[in-house]
Amino acid sequence: MIHAIEQNRLDESVIEELKVSLRNANPEGYTISLIEDNPDFTVRLKSLFKRAADFILLDHYASAEDALRNLPRRPPNLLLVDMDLPGMHGSECVRLLRTESKFDSMRIVALTIFENEELILRCLGYGANGYLLKDISPDLLLAELRVAALGGAAMTQSIAARILNARLKPEPSTAFQNPLTERETQVINLISLGITYAEVAQELKLSLHTIRSHIENIYAKLKVTSKSAALKRGRELGVVPSQN
Repeated sequence: MIHAIEQNRLDESVIEELKVSLRNANPEGYTISLIEDNPDFTVRLKSLFKRAADFILLDHYASAEDALRNLPRRPPNLLLVDMDLPGMHGSECVRLLRTESKFDSMRIVALTIFENEELILRCLGYGANGYLLKDISPDLLLAELRVAALGGAAMTQSIAARILNARLKPEPSTAFQNPLTERETQVINLISLGITYAEVAQELKLSLHTIRSHIENIYAKLKVTSKSAALKRGRELGVVPSQN
């Protein structure tokens, strides 16, 4: 999903497919709310969503505390959260929202200026469905939010690269023996980010057939029969980092 996929998402045909998929999934449009304390950036976001027919802007909150008080009244389909907020930090807001079952179906995407690896992993571990940087272009921001609304992972190119690098760092252990090859480890970690087999193939510059062969080998070596079971077993073995 890192370079090739991001470039792909800028293609007009791909963006149009996302729009069609979003309309088919929810013809009335997806509601979106913002937690953002920067007035100028808020104005730009509101203007952008007014022009996007598939998103309906619901509410804007200037702090995490305000959002936590009022979101239960009108929970949106998609929530954009800044990280560096006055008072409670954005990542803590994500964590608290994910403790409430009423927000289980709400998609949460971080939108911030910070590329700190620890913050990225913490935020995603708390339950965010994506992490985007504020310097993203308007068209790509909308494309990534459509991906998030449809159940995918919204990731700025540099963020996806940082996550992949962090997840592939070997754990300091002399006893652990990874049953997977280096390539199979790459594949299962990319899949753990929530991206499709086709996107994995694009990222690794392999054919979809080759990726499916790797998946079959992973299932056999981990003694599982499904993706969810493979990810669970991978986390137990330390092949895939545990979720916080």
